[in-house]
Amino acid sequence: GIKRVIYASSSAVYGDNRQPSKCEDHQGELLSPYAVTKRVNELYARQYFQHYGMETIGFRYFNIFGLRQDPQGAYAAVIPKWVEAIKKGEALVVNGDGSTTRDFVHVSDVVDVNLKAALLADVYGKEAFGEVYNVCGGRETSLRDLVNTLSELWLELNPGDAMPGVEYQEFRPGDIHRSCGNGTKAKQRLGFVAKDRLREGLRELLK
Repeated sequence: GIKRVIYASSSAVYGDNRQPSKCEDHQGELLSPYAVTKRVNELYARQYFQHYGMETIGFRYFNIFGLRQDPQGAYAAVIPKWVEAIKKGEALVVNGDGSTTRDFVHVSDVVDVNLKAALLADVYGKEAFGEVYNVCGGRETSLRDLVNTLSELWLELNPGDAMPGVEYQEFRPGDIHRSCGNGTKAKQRLGFVAKDRLREGLRELLK
């Protein structure tokens, strides 16, 4: 039978938690049906670990980005949407006033933490199972700062080109205004620390 399950949760389970650095043992009021489904998955996984001995590990992913990320759809991530807009010469749409923050983590770090969890030896990992972990960079970036970084990189790569403007719209219902993770638990129990790849990753996407 299946011995170990590694599953995707989300930083959305923190909801309206106002802690500047989100820790796994402090949730807030859930703000969307999506967040509810992720939290329920965590509870089921915990029960399967406690009652059946299944080695479950859940990852609360923060804002993942990297090559080949789909920019389409109402809930597409902000980085691929903005990169596509820049390349098309279209305005960058910001929901809110630009003060909203996100914790961006590169897809290569996501691969790394999944491999660590999959290959975790039982003798060392007993305390690691039945738990959830933040997969985050631990660095808070405002949308305003993200726009500025993209602009700098675009003009470096394309001297003389114009950078598209910014269009501000209303906050979306259920949006979390401030998001930054604490990666201490993943470091202590899984040996995982995400690298600071934001600028490097954005440059790669803009090429």
